[in-house]
Amino acid sequence: MKALRNLFVLMLASFALASCGGGGGSNSAFGGSPAFNVSITASPASITTNSFTTLTVSVKNPGGANAPDGTVVTASLSPATIGSLSGVTASGATATNTVTGGVTTFLFNSSNQTGTAKITATASSSSASINVAVNPGS
Repeated sequence: MKALRNLFVLMLASFALASCGGGGGSNSAFGGSPAFNVSITASPASITTNSFTTLTVSVKNPGGANAPDGTVVTASLSPATIGSLSGVTASGATATNTVTGGVTTFLFNSSNQTGTAKITATASSSSASINVAVNPGS
């Protein structure tokens, strides 16, 4: 009976140590990606129909240093009918780029629909959004 109890305690301790992930790294115990601080700006933040604006995405690690070059950033647009996003690997309601020096850029091209475009930039599991006003053209 004592041996069974010792075996149970040993298994419980092993499980507890395994679940802590070993520490020391920025990844989670289950191999997740590190969190980033993501920010997005639009210049200009208000445009007319059938025009464009440049979106600048900044990605930093929690300590404030730039994310490593090559970190993937995905931008998504809502509603998809208000325009399209342009990146290196795709164009449409979703586009993808990689950062260099902690920064990457996308283009938002408005359609002939007016309203508010919500663009969300995501790096790993972190994201930021911005609204761009699309006004009637002259």
